[in-house]
Amino acid sequence: MQPPLYPLLPLGKTSNPLLQSHRLGPKMPAYSVAVVVGVSMGYVMRWLIAFTVAALVLGATGCFTLAKRAMVDAEKRKQRSRNLQLPADCNPTELSPVPEGLRFTLAIIDMDAGARFSPDSGRAMADLCRAVVHDSNEYELIDREHVVDILGEQDFAAAVQCDSTKCLVQYGRMLGVQKMMTGRLTKLGSSIVVYLAIADVTTGSIDTNETFTLPDDGDALAANIPKAACALLRKAREGG
Repeated sequence: MQPPLYPLLPLGKTSNPLLQSHRLGPKMPAYSVAVVVGVSMGYVMRWLIAFTVAALVLGATGCFTLAKRAMVDAEKRKQRSRNLQLPADCNPTELSPVPEGLRFTLAIIDMDAGARFSPDSGRAMADLCRAVVHDSNEYELIDREHVVDILGEQDFAAAVQCDSTKCLVQYGRMLGVQKMMTGRLTKLGSSIVVYLAIADVTTGSIDTNETFTLPDDGDALAANIPKAACALLRKAREGG
């Protein structure tokens, strides 16, 4: 009998890797583990890169959409501002006051705000005009409560709806005043058209009137109505 090619050594005592593999079962070499880890990391990195690129593309698309929308909105605001006709700055205290005793009596009816605005809008607009007339010392202003007392609630509401100079003059004669100021708000697209007028009760004609186009914004109306009323008084003083 020939001796074995390799001497049998006790388990774990051999330094030969081939024998240890044979006795202990298959064992993955170190370089194979590195290969598997490297391949796995490659797949992970590939997915990470794909997700990152997708996120960047979506983010860039979203930013572009927002930027485009902002540009469109800015262009619309510019277009609206070009279509506006705002009153110039006007201070009623800088108008030349008329001495007491020489001033015309003037009543201001609540403005016709139409169906798109609340009745309070017409009253607020008229109150702003009353404050301007009072500060200008151009007219002897009849206060609103006195006007309502004379006309009564029903006729006062009808006077607000007057759509002709004849109608306005009729209520002016009932009040016993010389001048009547009226106005209305009209919605036009994204703007508000403001019309103001002063009618002469004696002649039955319009002394002067002004029309402005303002932004459809409560703060803009509150800021510009006094300027519009002041411009109307100045125009009337200059002969309208």
